Amino acid sequence: MKRLWQAIAVVIAVGFAVPGGHASTVPKKNMSQLVGESAVIMVGTVTGVSYEMEQKTGEVYTKVRLQRLRPVKGAEHLQKYMDEGITLSFLGGMLPDGTMHVVAGMPRLQLMQTYLLFLRGGEWTINPITGWHQGAFRVLAGAQEGSHVLANLSGEILMGVEGEQLRFQPVPKEKLGPGQTCSPEGRPGTQVEVPGEERQGGELKLREGVDPGRLGYPTKDSIYREDNVAELAEQDAQRAKLQKEEIMLKNRQERERLLHESLGGKPMGLEDFEAMIKKSDERVRQQYDPVYRTFHIEPVSLPREQKSLSPPSSTTRKPGSKNR
Repeated sequence: MKRLWQAIAVVIAVGFAVPGGHASTVPKKNMSQLVGESAVIMVGTVTGVSYEMEQKTGEVYTKVRLQRLRPVKGAEHLQKYMDEGITLSFLGGMLPDGTMHVVAGMPRLQLMQTYLLFLRGGEWTINPITGWHQGAFRVLAGAQEGSHVLANLSGEILMGVEGEQLRFQPVPKEKLGPGQTCSPEGRPGTQVEVPGEERQGGELKLREGVDPGRLGYPTKDSIYREDNVAELAEQDAQRAKLQKEEIMLKNRQERERLLHESLGGKPMGLEDFEAMIKKSDERVRQQYDPVYRTFHIEPVSLPREQKSLSPPSSTTRKPGSKNR
């Protein structure tokens, strides 16, 4: 056990940096390499994180359970996990005495977050993600309802793929400022002007000839309220709801515009990226050794005599070789 963690210490010393760091010996993967070296590509939500020690070797692993799986590549490998979920193992974690062993740069998947994961083909020892941390993307809600965008584990947004290289853009940390005022509900938002309004002497009034009922104002349709109270109350509620939805939509569109402006463009959507993955898989499938199409859920134990750990290689390996 001591020798194992001495080996991991060597990895840390030679520069396995956290995602987004400058010094790293992890080879950068392009789109074809990420797809070609992955036996499984899937979307899943983290529903459990635990620590488990392997009795034979004394190695501790962080066990990450994912459910609500949706395969993008390698559906045949996920078939038996679709109902109960899949558990991935990452070297490192908490020992029974409370000591925490951390492998630098190891992907950390957060509870109740959804990810798009590239799972490496062939045998592996330390980390099942292709490209160390490069094959893990957090799925975020997009601007439109039901749409999604992707971020790497450093929080940078995936903007697209240019010449096989994935292009990311950091999200500006400053709060949205220009054009932001207070919405009618009193919450920060973009000011919305209702047509037909004008100010006279500081007082807000309707313009002459404007029908207030057409503007969505919750006006009283009858002076004999006792005759149709329920019906008119329902009409008032519907008008108020529509007005609120219009305000929320305009606020969302304005926030979307400001964000895209700060990012320098529109982020790549999850569906578009998945389509690109499938197209890339069709193109590179025959270029990679069949070992990359085999899927191993459990790690291979680190040899005791090994004194240091080699970083993941970007070259194609021969059948039977082990991906570290």
